[in-house]
Amino acid sequence: MYWVKTGKSNYQLVVLPLHGRGNKGGEGAGVKVIGYEKPKDPKMAWKTHLIDESMHLTHNMAMMPLGNQAAETVFIAGKEGVKSFIFGDNKWKRAQEPSPIQGQSLGELSLAKTTGAASIQAAIEPMHGNQVTVYLGPSGQLNPENLKRTVIDESLKEGHGIVTGDFLGTGTIQIVAGWRMPNADGKIGIKLYEPIDAAYTSFREYWIDENGMAMESLTAADLNGDGKLDLIAAGRATNNLKIYWNRR
Repeated sequence: MYWVKTGKSNYQLVVLPLHGRGNKGGEGAGVKVIGYEKPKDPKMAWKTHLIDESMHLTHNMAMMPLGNQAAETVFIAGKEGVKSFIFGDNKWKRAQEPSPIQGQSLGELSLAKTTGAASIQAAIEPMHGNQVTVYLGPSGQLNPENLKRTVIDESLKEGHGIVTGDFLGTGTIQIVAGWRMPNADGKIGIKLYEPIDAAYTSFREYWIDENGMAMESLTAADLNGDGKLDLIAAGRATNNLKIYWNRR
């Protein structure tokens, strides 16, 4: 669940379940994605908004303001690909047709914009999958024909977290992803992928954590206020929580 900006000064707590009630193997009832609107007194009942119930296995979501809109667009990743929604006229609606990524089962998703204003959608495919992918397109353009897909790593096993940002201070967007089960080399951990061309089609990779993190969750934030993004990861099988301080 994340706080999502729904206007100039308004937010909703958007909650994304894994599957619909009674759903078996991705079949049956759809996932009820719900936005909770906080009242002035948070102890009172919160107004709820049904955002969507058309997807059947979902795993992660990301948000980004598009164009000059005050509200953020929410992108939901799952079995049916990615669907996007925005709040306006006191209701949630599809942000744009068609969906930005169709026919691709996604488990993790992160969004960013390059210094050249291109939009980046980094993903782990399929759900709990082995691939780190990046989709590059013009800023604010969601149509599939405007997105170029590049597979940058296929060595993960049960990928379970992805974030984007300029962690190296190079002016480019890097991708950090991790996985939770030993891969073909018997390794778990977290890697950083740095683009080496302006088109974001070639990357070099670096280990952030080699064999010390069976990652279940990953996020990025500037924890000490030094202007550099740090990484926070949690591992279930390794029973640990780590902060990776950015010392560049």
